Amino acid sequence: MSNIRITEAQKNKAIEVYAEVGTVLKASQAVGVSRQTIYEEMKRDKTFKKLMVDAKQAYVESLEDVLDRRIKDKNDKASAILLMFKLKKENHEYRDKSEYKVDAEIKIISGVPRPQ
Repeated sequence: MSNIRITEAQKNKAIEVYAEVGTVLKASQAVGVSRQTIYEEMKRDKTFKKLMVDAKQAYVESLEDVLDRRIKDKNDKASAILLMFKLKKENHEYRDKSEYKVDAEIKIISGVPRPQ
């Protein structure tokens, strides 16, 4: 774990950028630190972590707003589809539900026979 700490001003800027663009990479670049530093600070500072989680939710909600507007625009269906894929990536509630069931019997034989 790195000893690099970020200031409150850097934290606030990272939260702001994260809410706007939705990636820790862009947020970290905006404040001049690595992604790892942001993640480590989130481990150290639970308030910062909560604010980052809230920022991510704000980003997802902004995507939902854009999607709603584009769905209503009869001339903009293609971008609405692309936005839906983005929402599936960002929020598990939008992902397709899949269930797999494996019913099999596996017999493993290991070992090398010994010469007699």
